[in-house]
Amino acid sequence: MQQQHLPLSEIVGDAAATAPADQAAKDKPAAPGLKAPAKVMVFQDAWEHIDLEGQHPAAAAAAAKPQPKKGFAALRALKPSAVLRREFWSRRRLLLVLLLLLAVLALALGLGIGLGTRGTAGGKAAHGGKARSTYKPRTSSVLPAAARKVTAAEAGDAGQLSSLLQLKAALDPGGVLDKEWTEESGKNRGYCSWKHEWTEEGGRNRGYCSWKYIGCDSTGEVVEMVNLTTDSYVMVLTGTLPPAAAFKGLPGLRVIDIRMNAIKGGLPADWGTLGGQLEVIKLSQNFLNGTLPESWAKLGPSLKELSLWDNDLSGTLPEAWEDLVVMEKLDLSYNGLEGPLPAAWAGLGSKGTGLRELLLDVNQLTGMGSKGTGLRELLLDVNQLTGPLPEAWGALTSLQHLMVSENRLEGPLPDVGAQWPAMRELWVEYNGFEGPLPESWGKMSHLEKLALNDNALKGTVPASFANLKALTDLYLYNNPGLTGCVPASLGTQLQVSPGFSVDDFVLDATGLKGFC
Repeated sequence: MQQQHLPLSEIVGDAAATAPADQAAKDKPAAPGLKAPAKVMVFQDAWEHIDLEGQHPAAAAAAAKPQPKKGFAALRALKPSAVLRREFWSRRRLLLVLLLLLAVLALALGLGIGLGTRGTAGGKAAHGGKARSTYKPRTSSVLPAAARKVTAAEAGDAGQLSSLLQLKAALDPGGVLDKEWTEESGKNRGYCSWKHEWTEEGGRNRGYCSWKYIGCDSTGEVVEMVNLTTDSYVMVLTGTLPPAAAFKGLPGLRVIDIRMNAIKGGLPADWGTLGGQLEVIKLSQNFLNGTLPESWAKLGPSLKELSLWDNDLSGTLPEAWEDLVVMEKLDLSYNGLEGPLPAAWAGLGSKGTGLRELLLDVNQLTGMGSKGTGLRELLLDVNQLTGPLPEAWGALTSLQHLMVSENRLEGPLPDVGAQWPAMRELWVEYNGFEGPLPESWGKMSHLEKLALNDNALKGTVPASFANLKALTDLYLYNNPGLTGCVPASLGTQLQVSPGFSVDDFVLDATGLKGFC
């Protein structure tokens, strides 16, 4: 049977009628063919035809019936109460979700700001110096974990502040730090925030680990580093090194770095009592004088790096320093040290990871002695060394950089090329070496720079040198006794190095006829 539909005017009239009319509509029998859910359809159809800005389109034609309500009032009149309640709770749920999202966003922003503040990096100054490896300060205020962590209770705020002020008094008689290192700005652990522009305001709220010259541990409570290295000499301290007693209140101190200043006087002998605590001492590029204290051998249990280069130190190398058993880097370059390298120093770095760098260039040393087998960098250039290069140095199988230039060495070059597979730079120029170039030197496959100029070498360039595939710099000039030619493959490699002239650096003042 065909379904019958109510006229639109009758739908609107029923929906907009008064309460008695609504009750009558409830009692009115359903139109033929209209199913029970017709009333839901009535409201749905009416919702679709409501003009939210005015009347229903059929209202004018139904003049005898009451005018429908306008806007949302009409919607509320036409919608069943269940629909209205559902809409209310839906809106409420939406509002709650929005509020929750806003709260989560605010929390995330707060955490981000906090982490950003705590993560500020410490001083990051790369200072000038020699072309070889130069130290760059740590870029983070949080140092690696020590063998034994000192607690804040052990350190004590008052003790740390007192020691730091004693350190200032010794190092800074000129008052460079007077406006920064004050008792007032150091209160409440404000010393962990002391900088070159230190102010009382900057020391508040424990702005730990935003320091530049004072470094605290990860808790921001225990001083672990004193780094008074200058930036291009913008701050120059002119005092002397304090006695060990000045560090009594700093049981967690591990690093002392006071490079590039004008500190004068000698190395305090009683610093040896700080053994087991200090790991790094850097006092390079100052005006320190006197001798190397034998008592510093007591720093052996903890000291890993000692840098004293470019001072006015004199005397001999203490044999007692063989007790520096965890030493990894020892730099005594650019001083006035004399005498031989003690044979006992073979024990340097015998524990831990081993001695990696021994830098003794530009002194007045006269003997070479023994070296640790784990050495990677050995600098002895510009000294007064005599005799041949020891064959025993073939045991330095980890060696990567060897410099013995500008000495008084003589004799044949050691036939140890096969024992130096890691060698990258080998500088032996300006000596009195004589005889042929060792065939085994062609086995140093990682060799990049080889300087043999200004010696008395003779013979031909070994064909094995063609295997030096990494070589970019070769200096053979001023060896009149060299004859023959250089392996052709090297010619292509050497031309790649910027500023390298084959005529000037390879062939000049030799008997070599070019490449073949």
